[in-house]
Amino acid sequence: MKNQYILRATASERPCFVCSKFSSVVLTSADNSNEDWFYVCKSHLNDANFCSRNGGASPRPASPASPKPPVAKNTDAKPESNSVSDLLSGIGTGIWNTWKGNTKSDDEQAKEKDKQNEDAKKTTSAQPDSPTPPPAASTPPLKPTPVTYILHRDFYYLREREVQKRKAKKDAAARLQSMQFPEVPKTIPGSLAKPN
Repeated sequence: MKNQYILRATASERPCFVCSKFSSVVLTSADNSNEDWFYVCKSHLNDANFCSRNGGASPRPASPASPKPPVAKNTDAKPESNSVSDLLSGIGTGIWNTWKGNTKSDDEQAKEKDKQNEDAKKTTSAQPDSPTPPPAASTPPLKPTPVTYILHRDFYYLREREVQKRKAKKDAAARLQSMQFPEVPKTIPGSLAKPN
């Protein structure tokens, strides 16, 4: 028995091996022998104390990542503050601006921001994208290798022990079937027979 398991989904739910919550995910032996399988929650698969991930779903080598366009930052905005004095001064300037005559509505301010964002998008889209090399047509597509999970030694010991118990139970049942017990006598022995 190897300490390698593959993740499979099932139609029915059963209790998790670790926490007894119902789950529809099963870890089975990686060698497809069906020697060992058990239900497990998906959350346990990310737990380093339960198992570690081995292998990956991507068979192709990683392509160099294309750089993402820089995100336009709003340099006009003041960083937010949680102090009461900043809050009161902000309220005061809003009142001051409306009394003074600077009455820009929220719609006008939103339109100005949209214009600034459009201008920023135009400048980033004007830059040519880096050319990507065409994929090689001669290489056949590779099958993705399934992700294998390696259990932590304590959990693996529990799985080994359970498999051994199952085998011992099966062997005991087979021995019981093959045993020949003596039959019950169908006739009375002569010494116990009643005299006439």
